[in-house]
Amino acid sequence: LTGPREWTAPPGLSLADGVTMDEAVAAALWNNADFHAALASLGLARADLIEAGLIRNPIFSLLFPAGPKQLEWTLTWPVDVLWQRPKRIADARLNAEAAAGALVAHGLRLVADVKLAFLDVLASDRRLALGTEQAKVAGELAGLAAGRLRAGDISDFEVRLAQTDAARLEAARLTRQATRD
Repeated sequence: LTGPREWTAPPGLSLADGVTMDEAVAAALWNNADFHAALASLGLARADLIEAGLIRNPIFSLLFPAGPKQLEWTLTWPVDVLWQRPKRIADARLNAEAAAGALVAHGLRLVADVKLAFLDVLASDRRLALGTEQAKVAGELAGLAAGRLRAGDISDFEVRLAQTDAARLEAARLTRQATRD
Protein backbone atom coordinates (compact mmCIF):
# COMPACT_ATOMS: atom_id res chain seq x y z
CA LEU A 1 0.00 0.00 0.00
CA THR A 2 1.21 3.46 -0.85
CA GLY A 3 -1.05 5.34 1.57
CA PRO A 4 -4.22 7.32 1.10
CA ARG A 5 -5.28 8.01 -2.44
CA GLU A 6 -5.40 11.60 -3.60
CA TRP A 7 -8.82 13.08 -4.38
CA THR A 8 -9.63 13.13 -8.10
CA ALA A 9 -12.63 14.39 -9.99
CA PRO A 10 -14.62 11.82 -11.96
CA PRO A 11 -14.30 11.98 -15.74
CA GLY A 12 -16.53 14.67 -17.20
CA LEU A 13 -16.84 16.64 -13.94
CA SER A 14 -15.82 20.29 -14.20
CA LEU A 15 -15.32 22.25 -10.99
CA ALA A 16 -14.80 25.55 -12.83
CA ASP A 17 -18.53 26.27 -13.13
CA GLY A 18 -19.39 25.35 -9.52
CA VAL A 19 -20.63 22.07 -8.15
CA THR A 20 -24.20 20.82 -8.32
CA MET A 21 -25.62 18.30 -5.88
CA ASP A 22 -25.40 15.51 -8.47
CA GLU A 23 -21.76 16.36 -9.18
CA ALA A 24 -20.98 16.33 -5.45
CA VAL A 25 -22.58 12.89 -5.13
CA ALA A 26 -20.65 11.61 -8.17
CA ALA A 27 -17.37 12.91 -6.75
CA ALA A 28 -18.08 11.33 -3.36
CA LEU A 29 -18.87 7.95 -4.90
CA TRP A 30 -15.79 8.19 -7.14
CA ASN A 31 -13.42 8.93 -4.24
CA ASN A 32 -14.87 6.99 -1.29
CA ALA A 33 -12.56 4.12 -0.34
CA ASP A 34 -15.23 2.24 1.64
CA PHE A 35 -17.58 2.32 -1.36
CA HIS A 36 -14.81 0.96 -3.59
CA ALA A 37 -14.09 -1.79 -1.05
CA ALA A 38 -17.78 -2.77 -1.04
CA LEU A 39 -17.72 -2.76 -4.85
CA ALA A 40 -14.66 -5.04 -4.83
CA SER A 41 -16.40 -7.35 -2.36
CA LEU A 42 -19.30 -7.63 -4.78
CA GLY A 43 -16.89 -8.55 -7.57
CA LEU A 44 -15.30 -11.24 -5.42
CA ALA A 45 -18.71 -12.60 -4.44
CA ARG A 46 -19.67 -12.80 -8.12
CA ALA A 47 -16.45 -14.68 -8.85
CA ASP A 48 -17.22 -17.10 -6.01
CA LEU A 49 -20.71 -17.64 -7.47
CA ILE A 50 -19.26 -18.46 -10.88
CA GLU A 51 -16.69 -20.78 -9.35
CA ALA A 52 -19.37 -22.56 -7.29
CA GLY A 53 -21.23 -23.42 -10.50
CA LEU A 54 -18.23 -24.90 -12.22
CA ILE A 55 -17.62 -28.63 -12.32
CA ARG A 56 -13.93 -29.26 -12.16
CA ASN A 57 -12.34 -31.64 -14.59
CA PRO A 58 -11.82 -34.92 -12.81
CA ILE A 59 -8.45 -36.56 -12.81
CA PHE A 60 -8.67 -40.31 -12.85
CA SER A 61 -5.50 -41.99 -11.75
CA LEU A 62 -5.32 -45.36 -10.17
CA LEU A 63 -2.15 -46.87 -8.90
CA PHE A 64 -1.88 -50.64 -8.83
CA PRO A 65 -2.13 -52.56 -6.63
CA ALA A 66 -5.33 -50.81 -5.62
CA GLY A 67 -7.45 -51.87 -2.77
CA PRO A 68 -11.23 -51.55 -2.52
CA LYS A 69 -11.07 -48.21 -0.60
CA GLN A 70 -9.11 -46.39 -3.30
CA LEU A 71 -11.45 -47.70 -5.95
CA GLU A 72 -14.51 -46.74 -3.87
CA TRP A 73 -13.20 -43.17 -3.43
CA THR A 74 -12.45 -42.84 -7.13
CA LEU A 75 -16.00 -43.87 -8.02
CA THR A 76 -17.81 -41.79 -5.37
CA TRP A 77 -15.88 -38.56 -5.93
CA PRO A 78 -18.00 -37.33 -8.90
CA VAL A 79 -21.21 -38.12 -7.02
CA ASP A 80 -20.13 -36.02 -4.03
CA VAL A 81 -19.20 -33.09 -6.28
CA LEU A 82 -22.54 -33.19 -8.08
CA TRP A 83 -24.41 -33.66 -4.80
CA GLN A 84 -22.75 -30.65 -3.12
CA ARG A 85 -22.83 -28.34 -6.17
CA PRO A 86 -26.39 -26.99 -5.62
CA LYS A 87 -25.59 -26.16 -1.98
CA ARG A 88 -22.35 -24.42 -2.97
CA ILE A 89 -24.25 -22.39 -5.58
CA ALA A 90 -26.98 -21.46 -3.09
CA ASP A 91 -24.38 -20.38 -0.50
CA ALA A 92 -22.44 -18.34 -3.06
CA ARG A 93 -25.67 -16.72 -4.28
CA LEU A 94 -26.56 -15.69 -0.72
CA ASN A 95 -23.08 -14.24 -0.22
CA ALA A 96 -23.37 -12.30 -3.49
CA GLU A 97 -26.78 -10.94 -2.50
CA ALA A 98 -25.41 -9.91 0.90
CA ALA A 99 -22.47 -8.13 -0.78
CA ALA A 100 -24.85 -6.40 -3.19
CA GLY A 101 -27.08 -5.32 -0.31
CA ALA A 102 -24.08 -3.97 1.60
CA LEU A 103 -22.95 -2.05 -1.49
CA VAL A 104 -26.39 -0.52 -1.98
CA ALA A 105 -26.71 0.37 1.71
CA HIS A 106 -23.27 1.97 1.78
CA GLY A 107 -23.93 3.86 -1.45
CA LEU A 108 -27.30 5.17 -0.25
CA ARG A 109 -25.83 6.21 3.09
CA LEU A 110 -22.99 8.03 1.32
CA VAL A 111 -25.40 9.75 -1.09
CA ALA A 112 -27.62 10.86 1.80
CA ASP A 113 -24.63 12.22 3.74
CA VAL A 114 -23.34 14.14 0.72
CA LYS A 115 -26.76 15.61 -0.05
CA LEU A 116 -27.19 16.68 3.57
CA ALA A 117 -23.74 18.30 3.60
CA PHE A 118 -24.48 20.01 0.29
CA LEU A 119 -27.74 21.42 1.65
CA ASP A 120 -25.92 22.56 4.81
CA VAL A 121 -23.46 24.51 2.65
CA LEU A 122 -26.31 26.09 0.68
CA ALA A 123 -28.11 27.04 3.89
CA SER A 124 -24.88 28.45 5.32
CA ASP A 125 -24.35 30.55 2.20
CA ARG A 126 -27.93 31.83 2.42
CA ARG A 127 -27.56 32.64 6.13
CA LEU A 128 -24.37 34.54 5.35
CA ALA A 129 -26.09 36.53 2.60
CA LEU A 130 -29.04 37.31 4.86
CA GLY A 131 -26.71 38.26 7.73
CA THR A 132 -24.80 40.60 5.43
CA GLU A 133 -28.00 42.21 4.27
CA GLN A 134 -29.30 42.48 7.85
CA ALA A 135 -26.04 44.10 9.03
CA LYS A 136 -26.22 46.59 6.14
CA VAL A 137 -29.83 47.51 6.99
CA ALA A 138 -28.97 47.83 10.70
CA GLY A 139 -26.07 50.16 9.79
CA GLU A 140 -28.43 52.30 7.70
CA LEU A 141 -30.94 52.37 10.58
CA ALA A 142 -28.18 53.49 12.96
CA GLY A 143 -27.35 56.31 10.52
CA LEU A 144 -31.01 57.30 10.33
CA ALA A 145 -31.23 57.22 14.13
CA ALA A 146 -28.24 59.59 14.35
CA GLY A 147 -30.02 61.94 11.94
CA ARG A 148 -33.19 61.76 14.00
CA LEU A 149 -31.14 62.58 17.15
CA ARG A 150 -29.79 65.70 15.45
CA ALA A 151 -33.35 66.63 14.51
CA GLY A 152 -34.44 66.06 18.12
CA ASP A 153 -36.93 63.26 17.39
CA ILE A 154 -35.28 60.58 19.56
CA SER A 155 -33.03 60.32 22.58
CA ASP A 156 -29.33 59.43 22.72
CA PHE A 157 -30.29 56.07 24.25
CA GLU A 158 -32.27 55.06 21.15
CA VAL A 159 -29.36 56.02 18.88
CA ARG A 160 -26.93 53.95 20.95
CA LEU A 161 -29.40 51.05 20.88
CA ALA A 162 -29.50 51.20 17.05
CA GLN A 163 -25.70 51.43 16.89
CA THR A 164 -25.36 48.45 19.26
CA ASP A 165 -27.73 46.39 17.11
CA ALA A 166 -25.73 47.32 14.00
CA ALA A 167 -22.42 46.39 15.70
CA ARG A 168 -23.86 43.09 16.99
CA LEU A 169 -25.17 42.11 13.55
CA GLU A 170 -21.86 43.06 11.90
CA ALA A 171 -19.97 40.92 14.44
CA ALA A 172 -22.33 38.00 13.75
CA ARG A 173 -21.78 38.43 10.01
CA LEU A 174 -18.01 38.45 10.44
CA THR A 175 -18.21 35.31 12.60
CA ARG A 176 -20.29 33.52 9.95
CA GLN A 177 -17.86 34.65 7.26
CA ALA A 178 -14.89 33.38 9.27
CA THR A 179 -16.45 29.97 9.95
CA ARG A 180 -17.47 29.61 6.31
CA ASP A 181 -13.95 30.29 5.05
